[in-house]
Amino acid sequence: MQWSMSDNWINSRLGGWLSLLLGEGTTALPGDISVTSGPPGPDGGPASQAGRAKQGINLHLLSIAPHAQATARVEHRIESQLVLRYLVTSWAEQQDAAEALLCMLAFHLLGRGASGPDGRTEIIVEATPPPFEVLAALGLPPRPALMLRLPLVHIEVTEPARRVAHPPIVRVEPSVTLRGTVLGPDELPIMAAQVELPAFGRVTETDVAGQFCLTGVPASLADQTIRVRARGVERTFRLPAEGDGGDWTLRMSFEEEG
Repeated sequence: MQWSMSDNWINSRLGGWLSLLLGEGTTALPGDISVTSGPPGPDGGPASQAGRAKQGINLHLLSIAPHAQATARVEHRIESQLVLRYLVTSWAEQQDAAEALLCMLAFHLLGRGASGPDGRTEIIVEATPPPFEVLAALGLPPRPALMLRLPLVHIEVTEPARRVAHPPIVRVEPSVTLRGTVLGPDELPIMAAQVELPAFGRVTETDVAGQFCLTGVPASLADQTIRVRARGVERTFRLPAEGDGGDWTLRMSFEEEG
């Protein structure tokens, strides 16, 4: 059964379909057969007695769980599935009539009626009856009842990917090698200092002469930041706006910055 958030909740649709199904060719149980939903009362009918018919079927939704194939993508749509489990009881003025009504519903669903209200969703009658613990939790005495499983499908239509109208344009940016020297106090070179160009994810270390080399960086380095870490201190340097690579001298200060 397909369902969307704009529809009425499934109980009303399922109840209307079952009511039509039970009304076809019913001669053993004359009179209107009502289909209600909600917690059942002690006699198997709806707990609310107001305005209810003399006989009918009551559906009580017990659980909602993902289907074994919860989600499938088909072309331009996503199908998500849940499994609804219902406790089904019946009521009538005579107990044997209520039991016959429940059997009649089971026969319909085991036959052609199992295709569901949309003509394709199978409504499954579980072979195992509801446990007595379920009935006791609802305050019901032991009584005949059915368990139904209904796969519920929600379809979400997705927009197809747009076609590429034009071939991609590839621009080749020239690259340069950025070289420099890191100096400390008294113009002494600093060895093993970490030099990083954060904007491009490039990092290297200085050699014994304090020199570093970053290859394959974009030619335009205008106003970029270089980060240097040495002796537990981190400093940042900004390249001149007119910079385009070349050799740079970075002077590290190990005094606390004010």
